[in-house]
Amino acid sequence: MDIFRPYILLYSFFILSFIVIQFYLHRYVRATGPGGISPRQKIENRVFWLYALLVFLFIGTRDALVGTDTISYVYFFRSPNFHYQGAATDPAFEFIGRFLRDLSTDDKFFIFADSLISCYGLFYLITKTSLNKLYALLLFLMAGTASITLFLYMSMMRQCTAMSFYFVSIYLFFSNTARKKRKYILAGALYMVAVLTHKSVLFSLPFILVAYFKPFKKSFWLIVLASSYVLSALNITFVNQILDIASNAVNFGHYENYRSLSFGFIEGKGWLNMYLLPFMAIAFMLLYLETNDKLKLWYNQLFLWGVLANNLFYNNLMWSRLILYLTILVIIVIPNALHGQKLKVQIGFSVPIFVYFIYKVATQLLAQAAFSAEGLIVVPYHSWLLDGILY
Repeated sequence: MDIFRPYILLYSFFILSFIVIQFYLHRYVRATGPGGISPRQKIENRVFWLYALLVFLFIGTRDALVGTDTISYVYFFRSPNFHYQGAATDPAFEFIGRFLRDLSTDDKFFIFADSLISCYGLFYLITKTSLNKLYALLLFLMAGTASITLFLYMSMMRQCTAMSFYFVSIYLFFSNTARKKRKYILAGALYMVAVLTHKSVLFSLPFILVAYFKPFKKSFWLIVLASSYVLSALNITFVNQILDIASNAVNFGHYENYRSLSFGFIEGKGWLNMYLLPFMAIAFMLLYLETNDKLKLWYNQLFLWGVLANNLFYNNLMWSRLILYLTILVIIVIPNALHGQKLKVQIGFSVPIFVYFIYKVATQLLAQAAFSAEGLIVVPYHSWLLDGILY
């Protein structure tokens, strides 16, 4: 069990402390205070930053062998020409690598500093949009489609760096401000930085534009989500063919793995495909709880597009990374949809969500500890800062 000890301690602390804090806030702290300032919100904000610091340290002080891609990015950092796996990488990420190496050549510093960039955008998104920041951060540790999001953040350094710029960009783009011209310029510039860090960000662009100009109502989502799930259950998909056509027209370069790769044997297809069903259930929870007006909020729309894409991309190996720009918004959608609901409603929806994602975390950790494990490996976990505490 020692090999799982860091994760047992991490998840036990966050889950149990979250339950205790939520009980205390609902039992003993007023929801509203003088001047409309919520005492609960004040306490949550203070605790959130402690939680955020712990999450960042867990990611940022990890050993180079934690996370399948981490060591490859360390070699990129050491490379005299900043090549990733023998080839030039995206220009913005190369610039970041060169800038960081001018500050220090230490591998630990590179992982730490790049994780700081990645976590900044994540924490920015949560603080700006979530109505329950502690809940959102806990979901970041637990939730995921094919892989748990925390595990992805400990592996795919370049994409998570891009996502940081992406999060700030989309928040600015959808925010209400008097200086519209300025916000569009800044949002566009940050989005371009994200694209130049990892070109897969471009996958999100059509969904962002649709969410901005044409947010859809419940009836639309009920029909398309149900239809897409039926298609996936019947193994009817055209995604690989579309990607084949696109790859013949455009050179995918080092993004070639985003096309024509099936992983269907990893988990059974059919009506009970557990890569798809949990997020479908969350989508229908959202449709049940939210009004049409609230459903039009940008993070709800992008999340629902992510669920749709999740259903359609179910047999592509890289789908969970490609659609992460949309599905990661589950960490915002669930707390916000439950905010203001009766306590029994919050508990009734939260308990099955927690139980399932705890199960998913446990099964992924057990699978990664197997001798024949491949892919996203975060076991065993080691940290130059936290090993003395976790072991």
